[in-house]
Amino acid sequence: MLSSYFLINDNFSIEEYLSKGFLAERGDKLIDIAIMFDEYQSRWIRDRSWHSSQQIEELPSGGLILSLQVGGVQEVKRWVMGYGPHAEVLKPESLRNQFKNEIEEMKKIYDKK
Repeated sequence: MLSSYFLINDNFSIEEYLSKGFLAERGDKLIDIAIMFDEYQSRWIRDRSWHSSQQIEELPSGGLILSLQVGGVQEVKRWVMGYGPHAEVLKPESLRNQFKNEIEEMKKIYDKK
């Protein structure tokens, strides 16, 4: 028998708690994310529910902009990087800058003789 115990808060909702996350990452402060996918990648993005907050804006080019409100950006960053040149982070600017820095560091690796 344990000497301590945990009381469950009657106001706690696991669905609400997890709704702020993206994949495995969760944070308390919601961040507006916008990612533009080109025509090639859009066909697979539009046919799936990525997050409960997602909104899709179709573009004349055949691409789309996926907007989300999530509680953390690092998991989003890793996810978007997997799409390479088929995805561009539009916002937040801080995440765009992380991509710029990451790409510059990667370029240094591949530019080595």
